[in-house]
Amino acid sequence: MDQFKWGGKYYGVSARDSSDMYVMFYNATMFKNQGRVTPRTLWRNKNWNWDTFLDAAKAMTSSHDPTDPQKVYGFETPKNACFMWSTGTDFASYTNDPKNPIVQNLTNPNVLKGWQLLVDLRNKYKYASGGSDVTLFTSGKCAMYAEGSWMMGPGEANPLNAMTDEWDAVPFPSPKGQEPRLAVSGKVWCIPIHSKNQLAAYYFFRYFLDSENGTGEPMSKELQQVFDAMLDMKKTSDVTQGLMPANDYWTLWSDIIYSADIKSTLDSWVPKLEAIIEQVINEIPKPD
Repeated sequence: MDQFKWGGKYYGVSARDSSDMYVMFYNATMFKNQGRVTPRTLWRNKNWNWDTFLDAAKAMTSSHDPTDPQKVYGFETPKNACFMWSTGTDFASYTNDPKNPIVQNLTNPNVLKGWQLLVDLRNKYKYASGGSDVTLFTSGKCAMYAEGSWMMGPGEANPLNAMTDEWDAVPFPSPKGQEPRLAVSGKVWCIPIHSKNQLAAYYFFRYFLDSENGTGEPMSKELQQVFDAMLDMKKTSDVTQGLMPANDYWTLWSDIIYSADIKSTLDSWVPKLEAIIEQVINEIPKPD
């Protein structure tokens, strides 16, 4: 909730099912066939982190020849910033300092560390191709796939439920030795100040927030265990996407991914992000 707080006041609520927590899905059948320790076992033993993830990605990558048409990669994802977020950091963050309420984090070592790992997975280790489509996972072309918690659910809308292989999920890993931090993409629910039906909106929120009013088929007991554990984890929210203009935000991602020197790329973006932050702060009405 604190991510929706400004000047000591809340401007929205994060209703249940509105936030997508980022999860590591894995092909349990592939792990079993290769006699590998599964991410779930590592997670249960409190040994699920970047290091053990890398070990698993290496073990599950079938070939180091990118031209091999039968190659199975250890990992793929469309969520390129997950490693940065799992360090507890985003490109920018909000503070409780009224004189400096938004700060850029491009020079934070964790930002570099997270993006460097993603790029190394693709270019250095060759454990990932850079593909993002879920069919890479459902067709058995990759052993692990990071996506949102929406894909833990039952029903036909979840593409994983059409797989013949058994699959499972665990929280996205964090660096070894660090308290686990889970990336989450949150959505804020607000009642406009000039709404003609504020009372009706209030009652809707009360209904929507009540856990007794859930709908649909529940997820499996094993997945529910993971989901409940993720709810209790500390979170890192994707705040920069709502801060930066969309074109700038995605250009920053692209520049990093295709950069030969990620640190220099991050440093080159500092003046632009600071200018965006200054503009946003100047446009926000001062709290009473």
